[in-house]
Amino acid sequence: MKISIIIVHYNTKDMLCKCLDAIDEWGPSEQTENIIVDNASTYDISQIVCKHEPNTKLVANDRNYGWAKAANIGIISSSGEYILFITPGTLVTESLIQKLGVFLDEHPEAGGAGPAQVNEHGIIQPIYTGAGVIRGIWVWQKLRSLFPTHSAYPADKIAPGLDKVAVSCLSGFCFMVRRSALQETGYFDEWPFMFGEEIDLSLRLNQFGWKCYVLPNLSAVHYQGSSYKSNPSLRRWVEDCRLASRYYWRRKHYGYIFGLLESFIGGLNFLTRAIYNLLLIPITSKQNGLPRVVEDFRYFRTSLKLMVFGQRYANKIMAVARHRGNVSRP
Repeated sequence: MKISIIIVHYNTKDMLCKCLDAIDEWGPSEQTENIIVDNASTYDISQIVCKHEPNTKLVANDRNYGWAKAANIGIISSSGEYILFITPGTLVTESLIQKLGVFLDEHPEAGGAGPAQVNEHGIIQPIYTGAGVIRGIWVWQKLRSLFPTHSAYPADKIAPGLDKVAVSCLSGFCFMVRRSALQETGYFDEWPFMFGEEIDLSLRLNQFGWKCYVLPNLSAVHYQGSSYKSNPSLRRWVEDCRLASRYYWRRKHYGYIFGLLESFIGGLNFLTRAIYNLLLIPITSKQNGLPRVVEDFRYFRTSLKLMVFGQRYANKIMAVARHRGNVSRP
């Protein structure tokens, strides 16, 4: 088998149908297989899988293990030389799957590659090459939005016309990895319940001498947050999970100080945004403004606790996420 396509699914039936339809339309091949790893969704998706047989296989987990462990289960169940990870909220475009495989064939130094990202409104998202510790923290916390004159810092936006761009981290919505590189570097770190798994893997690929690329001339459509945006009760702990994951992989790869710095800058970002939105309430809609302020103060508190209690509090957040991920309902 040339390419294994792994889709980790949880309660996004409509998006999964669209995702598989796009794969059938733009990427059907005797040399590809689809593996759906279902994290104990609240409904049966076997009929969806049957519709796309015979090259689609369902792996049904007995509980919601989170993204990383489910992806690792998918890897073990796959046989492809190359493995394409995509989310149910991703729609592949014409020849994307085959061209990613051809790129890895022609570039033996590449451990992984992915396309440019187009959001649900059809807007191409910026591609950032930044890899440094401080530069990366700036990007992730989006502090550049507070300083419009430096909006291009810390990295340049890459023109879509380029064939390939070397990057430090692949984007988790859609990326293909060489199986031999996975076997050398190890599979996904299963500590996070969600978020940051592809960042950790990309950094390990770099450490082992493998290069990661984005191919701007290829693109896929990504509906961000499709598994939780429609469920307000999930968003609270989902964002806490994101913050804990950022703290974890910064500390894992760069040390305690940079884990602390990650949470400090994140907390500063949320506090600044909360105060800004609070000041706007008298001249805007209180109904829309106040919940946003409360939410930002809540995330500031989470960042502060990560600064004070460090990995112990990050572990607590992930434990809560695993529990909520198995009791929450859409």
